[in-house]
Amino acid sequence: QLVGSFSNTENTPWHYQWFDFSKRALKDKNFASIIQDVQDYLNQGYIPVIASDIDDSGEGDLLVREVLNYVGYTGKTYREYHDDETEISVRNALRQKALKVVTLEDPAYRKSNARTNMDYLTQQLTRVATKRVVEAGYTLPVKTVKVGRKNKRVMNVVPMGRLKSVILREIGDQEKRIKSYKPSSVFESRYKLGDLVLSAKDMPQFKTKAEWKHDDLPNESTVKEVGQKKGRTLPPKAYSLSQVAGEMAKYGMKGKQVIDLFQKMYEAHYLSYPRSEDTFISPEQFVKATNQLDTVLDLLGLPRAAFTHREPRPQYVHTGSSHGALRYGAALPNSMQELVDKFGKHADDLWRVVSERFVQMYLEDTEWIKYTYETVDTPKPFTGSVRVITKQGVIDPDEKEKPSNMPDLRNKAQLYAHELKSTRPQKTTAKWLYKQLEKDGVGTGATRVQTTAAMCGSKNNAPINESRVFTLSPLGWVGYRFALITKIGSVDGTKYLAGLIDGVAKGGSYDDAYSEFDKVMAQDVQSLKEGAVDLDDTGLEKKEYIEGVWNGQNVRVNRTFAGHRFTDDEVAKLLNGDEIEIEANGKNGPMRLVGKLANLEYNGNPYVGFDARRAGYATGTWNGKTVTIKAQYMDHKFTQDELNALFAGQEIQIETHQDDKTYN
Repeated sequence: QLVGSFSNTENTPWHYQWFDFSKRALKDKNFASIIQDVQDYLNQGYIPVIASDIDDSGEGDLLVREVLNYVGYTGKTYREYHDDETEISVRNALRQKALKVVTLEDPAYRKSNARTNMDYLTQQLTRVATKRVVEAGYTLPVKTVKVGRKNKRVMNVVPMGRLKSVILREIGDQEKRIKSYKPSSVFESRYKLGDLVLSAKDMPQFKTKAEWKHDDLPNESTVKEVGQKKGRTLPPKAYSLSQVAGEMAKYGMKGKQVIDLFQKMYEAHYLSYPRSEDTFISPEQFVKATNQLDTVLDLLGLPRAAFTHREPRPQYVHTGSSHGALRYGAALPNSMQELVDKFGKHADDLWRVVSERFVQMYLEDTEWIKYTYETVDTPKPFTGSVRVITKQGVIDPDEKEKPSNMPDLRNKAQLYAHELKSTRPQKTTAKWLYKQLEKDGVGTGATRVQTTAAMCGSKNNAPINESRVFTLSPLGWVGYRFALITKIGSVDGTKYLAGLIDGVAKGGSYDDAYSEFDKVMAQDVQSLKEGAVDLDDTGLEKKEYIEGVWNGQNVRVNRTFAGHRFTDDEVAKLLNGDEIEIEANGKNGPMRLVGKLANLEYNGNPYVGFDARRAGYATGTWNGKTVTIKAQYMDHKFTQDELNALFAGQEIQIETHQDDKTYN
């Protein structure tokens, strides 16, 4: 009663004490037989083993625990930890020595249990935001959902949530940066000697090269070496699922397509578990992967001679992994075409993207020396450095310093006007978005892709329009505006909430975490109800109303109907009780409608609205059924008396004309 239906926001903010999270109801009656099977085995004395997916969120552990809790099981429970879903891995994981006894205090279960319950409480934000939009007179887009075997059109809701709101905010902020960006440059004094560029802090900057002045700086200066530092660059680690999705976007694949294809290839053992958060593998996994390496390199067309580091390095191989980093699976294809034949378009590309990244751990390190220099003849020293490679292995693609040649110190560095150009904001591609979320520590490799994919569409009925770049739809811009005024919509706020969840995983009190979460929700609910939010330029259609006296009563009626906005003349006729004809948007294109104001009813609720029928048609009761017929035969339009007679089953006589002939 306190929570009520979706439209009930009177009792927001909610309090976690209103909910008994220990109780779960069956989502579908078809699950009842499965639940009964579990109950029967437990009654026979079997001890359950949690063998679901192993992921950083603990989702797999929660799903199994919910079943055991539902049937009231409180006995011993084991957890197995399989590397992949091959028979040998599962058998090894199910050995008695490999099993671990777990309870309701297991960190994986506690983490996922706290997360799902807190996410449940965020539904109130969606309710409040949606109600505010509707009450402000805006029309939210309609989407089609599956209800049983039928499709049903329902109104969309404002997207809100721990990850959803941050995703919308990231895209929205970047879209605004791109729109407002104007290229610019400034010039400042620097020295150059070969590949070596030397700069100094707090140098005056000038808008144009013509305005540049170097005052007391000499035109050239002697340069001396002031330091050396040895270092090495390691190969990059394996991709996360969000990074893979970012790369696959280059092939035109959408997030959901990547997830679905990866899952199919995992189940067939061609790729490892997709939702792993590991960036390393276990010693046992390393042995398997190394035994397959040469075959994989041949499939990828890469030279075996370059991948010579066949000993495990601690950065890539150590204990503590679950499924391990994303990599090729136990089953290897005979050719890349085999993958396309089995799984369809882009299966070869997906396998290549994952495998090429993973095998880089077998490349040698790149060793280098960084030489630092400074000017001698300047009022204050200008400093710079070059990095010289002494042993070529792999160059980290994200390394900002590029290899250079040693400067010839017998020559002098020359003063010049260095141009500092503004940086154009990056396009909102999938790769860019997932990199931003990863940098901000929001979500996991899997949830970033899954949540974004769930918000994507292509017809403005979803928050995000997905093509080569992500753009916000009108619905997305509404979610963005609300994200700006809520804590849950900020990176810091989301990190704070994630910290509460991690605290529970580490043994902290559920009640303490939920109580703190309640405070955040209360603050955000108040912001959603009362905070300043401008919805006018989001692109949402705003409702207009006809207000006046009709049939002796004051009425308020929507001024638009099926895409048609009533003119002032049509409004006057409607309030007078007259019938009008309009052109509206039908399922198959434009159509003519005839209608007038009438007392109508929707879901048992009476209201006054535009009662329309298709122009040129008439509806009535004939032979006990409601039927619609054409209101014209050849060039004769039926009168109301004739229609009444026809619906009553009577015969009428009419006169029609065609080709200058008269027919009766």
